[in-house]
Amino acid sequence: MKKWVVGFLVMLMVFGVFGVSAMAGGNLKVVITTWAGYGPLFIAKDKGFFKKYGVDMDIITMQDIGARKQALAGKKVDGMATALDVGVTLVSQGVLINMVWILDTSNGADGIVATKDIKTVEDLKGKKVALMINSTSHLFFLTVLKDHHMTAKDVTVVPMTAGDAGAAFVAGRVDAAVTWEPWLSKGVKSGRGHILVSSKSYPGLIADVLLFRKDVVEADPKLMVGVVKGLKDAMAYYPSHKEECVKIISKGLREDVKDLKNDLKGIRLYNYQDNLKLFGGKIYKIAEQAAEIYYQLGVIKNKPNPSEFLVAQFLKEAEK
Repeated sequence: MKKWVVGFLVMLMVFGVFGVSAMAGGNLKVVITTWAGYGPLFIAKDKGFFKKYGVDMDIITMQDIGARKQALAGKKVDGMATALDVGVTLVSQGVLINMVWILDTSNGADGIVATKDIKTVEDLKGKKVALMINSTSHLFFLTVLKDHHMTAKDVTVVPMTAGDAGAAFVAGRVDAAVTWEPWLSKGVKSGRGHILVSSKSYPGLIADVLLFRKDVVEADPKLMVGVVKGLKDAMAYYPSHKEECVKIISKGLREDVKDLKNDLKGIRLYNYQDNLKLFGGKIYKIAEQAAEIYYQLGVIKNKPNPSEFLVAQFLKEAEK
């Protein structure tokens, strides 16, 4: 199929799914993929924490990263929960955004699942590896390869979404997959493979954020304070109501409760105090690291300044 036809079909899909972005009455459209770290959004929505501060959030799930980025850039959605490094690529492409909350970091919930005969990263040479191009999985994979003096040219990359990559591995169509939970565990349980390397070996590399288009933020800054306050309340509620919250997240993500609990073991969710600390310095270093890696690998042509898109203003205002 010709590229212009594919592009046209993607545009139809984006417009059909998302419609038109609107902030009337505090309404915000936020697009996500299926990831346990985005659970606080569902808690804040379900328990009325967003509503308490005048925020009416529509949470839309779409797995394809290209379609999600296009929806944001095309102003079909107002915000996105995504990996910080994806935000860096958006900025490098000229999409003006503000990151207002750090949702989580991956601590074992991302990784490479491989067949049992692949015992080392070097054993991936010449093998078929499924992953999502220009995504966090891609960043993780390239970082791992670089640490073992390899490049993507040493393997056969099979492009697909992270979920499809996991499913392809379980089905025996590829030798390895760069994916996340629950697909890492499913790959192991299938009897075909094992986790070759996980994000636990790369602390801080994969962080997830909630971001909005800059024009949305500037149009109603108070709404952003409401978003932050809603998440602040959600994460204050979570520790003493975990069973209830897991059920809420499970329903929102349409994921089995048992699988979700396993996913959460490899994720650290951040509360309000954590965010204040991260925005105090560390998150800027993580952003710089992601930009440097993508720049060195040729994924982006310029390195955005984190101070231009990491915004602590609303966290500070939420203290009042």
